[in-house]
Order: sequence, then C-alpha cells, then structure tokens
Amino acid sequence: MRGTPAELLPWILNGADEGKVYEVTEWRPKRTLSQNAYYWKLVSQIGDKLRMPKPEVHNRLMRMHGRDLDWEICGERVARYFPDTDELEEEMLQTETYHFRPTGKVKNDQRLWVLLKPSHEMDTREMSILVDGAVEEAKQLGIETLTPHELEELRRHEIQKQAQQGD
Repeated sequence: MRGTPAELLPWILNGADEGKVYEVTEWRPKRTLSQNAYYWKLVSQIGDKLRMPKPEVHNRLMRMHGRDLDWEICGERVARYFPDTDELEEEMLQTETYHFRPTGKVKNDQRLWVLLKPSHEMDTREMSILVDGAVEEAKQLGIETLTPHELEELRRHEIQKQAQQGD
C-alpha cells in the first residue's frame, strides 16, 4: 500500500491485521527507462571514444560517481576483503554481474572492496547521480550531451508516469 501519512494512518489504525508486522519506507520512484537508455548510450559513446569495453566504462563510472551508491543489505554496507592483485582489479573492471569499488584499506595483502548497487536497483535520484557523472565524462571527451534542463524534463516526465501507474 502506498500513500501519504494522512491516507495511510486510518488504514493502519482500522484496517491493518494486528497479527502482522509492517514496514513503512519512503517511496522513491524507480530509475526511469529514459535515464537508463541515455546512460547506456553515453557508456557506449565513451567506450567507443576510449576504445574501452562497455563493462569497463560502466564499472569505472560506478566507481567514480557512485560513492553514495554502496549497496546496503539490512542497513549494512556490503564489503569484503579480496586479494590485492592487478589480476583481480582487471577482473573487477570487466565484470557485468556485480560492481565493486576498491577502498584504500589493505591488510594482510587483502584489499577491502565495497559492493555497489546495480543500476537496475537504483531509484531516480541515484540514477541521476550516475547519469550526471557519465555526462561529465562525456563532455570532457567532446561527446555531445543533453542539457541539464533536457535531462530534468526527461526524468520528471517519467516520474509522473510512474506515479500515475502506481509503480
């Protein structure tokens, strides 16, 4: 169920099953399809310009611009120590199934890596951070990008559509 506090409170007080436990979270619109399409278009163009595979471009963008996108599970940031080797670093840059950011913390020849939230799990705010980073990188490479106003209009239109559809 989704709604404002004024809409939800009567249901909680009079309609909710007292034998069940409920969790209340703030609704955030999912990343939009246009944000996602535009991001991957930029990833492709950046990759072409740098002669770099798309997974590597995506992983580098996630690392550079996804600092606020560490994946938390049950309120805990997911981080693990892995061998601190060049081979592992290269593997982490090429992978498409998960995204890790290395930290500066090393102990016993093991580096702490933080798991990043996959882009398909991001909300519009998080995806905006990633898109803005891709736009910044594209501009530095001389790649034409949408204006900030055009990006905002694209995002706003799809958020309104999501809210109307109840996504």
